[in-house]
Amino acid sequence: MTAETEYEKAYEGSGPNNIKCVRLAKSLKSLPKIAAVLLGISIPLLVLGRSVFAIAVAIAVLLILLDKPLAAHRRDCLKIWSQPLGLCLLCVFALSLPSLMATDFFPRSLQAIFRTFVFCNLGIVIWAYLKDRPELTELWAKSLILASALAITFAIFSQHVFPELYWFLHLKGWKVDSLNRALKGFSAVTVLLVPLFFLTAYKMRASLRTLALITALGFLFLVWDVGNRASIAGLLGALVCVAIAACLRFASRLQVFVVGGFAVFCFIAVVVWLRITRGQLTATAPEGVYFLPVWLIDFERQTIWTHAVEIALRTPWFGRGPNTINFAPGANQLLQGSGGLHVIPAHPHNWVVELFAEIGAVSLTILVLFLILMTVKLFRSYRRSGNPALISVIAVSAGYWGSGLFNFSFWSAWWQMSFILALALSHAVTVGTTSVIDDNSKNQ
Repeated sequence: MTAETEYEKAYEGSGPNNIKCVRLAKSLKSLPKIAAVLLGISIPLLVLGRSVFAIAVAIAVLLILLDKPLAAHRRDCLKIWSQPLGLCLLCVFALSLPSLMATDFFPRSLQAIFRTFVFCNLGIVIWAYLKDRPELTELWAKSLILASALAITFAIFSQHVFPELYWFLHLKGWKVDSLNRALKGFSAVTVLLVPLFFLTAYKMRASLRTLALITALGFLFLVWDVGNRASIAGLLGALVCVAIAACLRFASRLQVFVVGGFAVFCFIAVVVWLRITRGQLTATAPEGVYFLPVWLIDFERQTIWTHAVEIALRTPWFGRGPNTINFAPGANQLLQGSGGLHVIPAHPHNWVVELFAEIGAVSLTILVLFLILMTVKLFRSYRRSGNPALISVIAVSAGYWGSGLFNFSFWSAWWQMSFILALALSHAVTVGTTSVIDDNSKNQ
């Protein structure tokens, strides 16, 4: 029951003094639509800055909380956390707490754990609010496509024609500096948005389907244009996982060969492209022992990972505290040949190494187990149902965790929330009856 219905029942038949309350109840009819639109435009708004994104998400969540009783939200969250995968993830949070005993930055580490837990609950709230409400998911999908089209047009236009407008809207003054570095963060959401474009276009009319395809190509162009290799890795990971899911679903050997062959071709093409365009880095990299060729993974990242593992081995079991590895002793040493970069900058650019150092091997092992179980469940669910929404969930997840091996900190708030939002919206789209979140749903 929505808040609107509750208000109307409470004041139905009352005297004229309660007319304002009835009007208030009627005005609440628009809250779900406004929330859906805000959710749809939130991730594309990252082109204007992370604060704009945060404001849009915060308002959307506030409207959802106002439109549905808090008791219902609490039941939704408890229902998910009480399931096996939910309990597994709760163990990760619980086993992260001992790391607080080792940190010198207790408030910072506690905030990182608590904020991530809150974001997970917000994802459940958004999913539960939108699921089985096709009118809202359709409005969200249209808003996403239109906002993304405008966002990518603005990004490419600013990059190649008029960078002054970008800097001006970001309150950085009127300047003509290159946007390559500035747009790398925004281009990272390609791994989250492209699967959503294909999912939302599934049941759209031809014009919106065409716009979604063009927008997806625009984001892929931006990734290539700014040289975001982490996003390319995430896209490859998503493609491989989608290919595996498709091969498990299809019975035809020809279909398996075509899908699998395309994924392998894309992987080989990217490796060859990196070898051709970055082969000269082998001669310019400082002398050292590198696990992988420096044209494939730059020497800075490989050196950072080596030092991060050395820090992790000082407190291997429960870590030194979330979001603190860059404050570890020795982390501020200069990285040779990097032009002033520290051996541990703000973070190690790899979520596995980062979590090993910060929450320890115990929590990291449980998290990896959770991801394996979730992946197996997604593949099995798609094999049984063929629900396109599950392909989106698989691609979004693979893109996030794959690109996270090379890009942002695991504790980055905007990156976490973007992923959780994309995941919640993928689950909520009703193009079938299968739900991986809710074990009690049909076909499970």
